[in-house]
Parts: sequence; C-alpha cells; structure tokens
Amino acid sequence: MHIGYPWKGEHCYYTVEVDGKVNEDAAWQFLEPSAMVAHLNKHVARWHDVK
Repeated sequence: MHIGYPWKGEHCYYTVEVDGKVNEDAAWQFLEPSAMVAHLNKHVARWHDVK
C-alpha cells in the first residue's frame, strides 16, 4: 500500500510473515521522503506489534 503526505513524502507498508503468522502493514518505509524527513531515507520502521 502506498500513501503520501505532502509534508513527509510517499511511503509504503509491508506485510511480514514469521513462522506462518502474517502481520499486515507490519513495517513501513518512505519511498520519496521530503526534506523534513530525509534522514529516514532507506530506513524501515516497525509497526503493529513487531518486536
């Protein structure tokens, strides 16, 4: 899923599967970060109970 915010830039969510358990939208990443969040470029963030 791709979502965009003008002040942050476009980002997408990833589904993660571990040991047969699927966690939809478990991580996200900026695809084209704005200057405000450029330091997060090429980083993936955990989300939704990912440890």
